[in-house]
Amino acid sequence: FYKLGDPKEGILVNVGGGRAGKYLKAGIVMELNPGKSDVVKDGKVNPVAETKILDTTMQFLRAAPLEEFDATKQDALKKQLKDALNDRLGQGSVYDVYITSFLLQ
Repeated sequence: FYKLGDPKEGILVNVGGGRAGKYLKAGIVMELNPGKSDVVKDGKVNPVAETKILDTTMQFLRAAPLEEFDATKQDALKKQLKDALNDRLGQGSVYDVYITSFLLQ
């Protein structure tokens, strides 16, 4: 498992486009495939993969319309993020995405 961003605070990102004035503070944990040596090696996330994970996640969240952050759409949002990460890292790299905290203001 890999926790994105600060271990206690998670990540903070502006969402809904720069003009929306909305921010998301979220804890996001990813279940990574330990068999993908270019992503995980000796139980640790490769630094290049770590950068790609953070970059892809931030771009994805910034580009998502505000409507996508509705609580009823959270499962779809997680699946879309997982798909975006697998596109970037290689299919099968990310097994699942978990949201451990979520605050939208």
